[in-house]
Amino acid sequence: PALPQLGASGQDAQNVAYVVPAVVISHFLQDLKRHRGRYAGFPQPGFSFQLLHSAALRRACGLAGGMAGVRVLHVDPGDAGPAAGSGGSSSGGG
Repeated sequence: PALPQLGASGQDAQNVAYVVPAVVISHFLQDLKRHRGRYAGFPQPGFSFQLLHSAALRRACGLAGGMAGVRVLHVDPGDAGPAAGSGGSSSGGG
């Protein structure tokens, strides 16, 4: 439970509390106002990626010793990335 001092226990499911960050509530209310009562949600990046934590993976991707980064695995169809001249393929092949 988010607020155990209120007496919530594993046996008393009615006292389960959820904490929603103020920034999420603010975004929700602004979205309703901006879109005339419709919630559009949070924007999504339109691609998936992999963090290059492993030195072996960074080498396999051709990065020099001290470099870091991410590997784009997939670009959603219709996304603006390829049209913007990213130079990569949307297949995520490497």
